[in-house]
Amino acid sequence: MTEMEARAQLEDARREKAELDELIAGLEQQVREGDETEAQRALAERYGLQRLAQLRADAAEERVRQAEAAALEERRREAEAAAAADLEILSVDRIADALTAAVDALAELQRLGDARQAAIERHAKTFVELGMSDRIAHRDGGWVVFTAGGGRYDTAQDGCQGKRLVELAGEELVRRGQAEQRAAKGHGPLAPLPHPVTRCIARREAEGKAA
Repeated sequence: MTEMEARAQLEDARREKAELDELIAGLEQQVREGDETEAQRALAERYGLQRLAQLRADAAEERVRQAEAAALEERRREAEAAAAADLEILSVDRIADALTAAVDALAELQRLGDARQAAIERHAKTFVELGMSDRIAHRDGGWVVFTAGGGRYDTAQDGCQGKRLVELAGEELVRRGQAEQRAAKGHGPLAPLPHPVTRCIARREAEGKAA
């Protein structure tokens, strides 16, 4: 029996008993007022019905308690199953895989940045040694700015050193979280971070949306 069905039976039993209680109270008042014969006979019948109604109400209350206990136990089982399912998906093993992938990606990002910086410094040195003044836009000691293939490269201010790129990844993660919060509130998008790499990402995303 469901909890709803048990409660419906309990309400019926209580209503039946309440009606009998009211009827018996009226008959008892008649006896007190001297109308004994008919009232006493009716009372004798109603007292038995009243006791039966009380027993039915007690039984209905017990069924409600049992149904409530069963419903609670079912909710507990469902809660445990839901927790187990969610936390299996979000297991430490899966998080460990994600962390490994993230660290590997950051290591690759740092390696690329360091390789780019080394390449810029290496080619700047070559341009200086070869006297390529038409390609050298600025030189101050070891600080060299040069152009090649339509690009402009700066040994001191390129901003793509490995350590800086790892820092930039953390900053971009924060910015994206803020952008999601703004979007949820109906606000416009955040501007990209002021860095060549993040501006490149924003440009490509805009081109993808326009395509």
